[in-house]
Amino acid sequence: MSRRRIGSGYLFASWFAYWLALFVITYWRPLVTYWRVTHTPQGHGTASFGFSGNPFVLALWILGPPILFTVLWLAARRSETPPRG
Repeated sequence: MSRRRIGSGYLFASWFAYWLALFVITYWRPLVTYWRVTHTPQGHGTASFGFSGNPFVLALWILGPPILFTVLWLAARRSETPPRG
């Protein structure tokens, strides 16, 4: 498939795939722990979540790659645009 035929649907799919992978990689262990705590035989359990990192780094992890995907996608589309006239 040529780069020119890559439409916005592929761009949005790459965003979704990145965010899904980020979510699974980041929250896999806490989700398994939460499942175990809430499904104990006694019916008891508590779990909590906290974030103590830098919010700028968090924003870069969430927004950085999709912005990079968009910039690369726009550059590829622009480089393949035939000249007018």
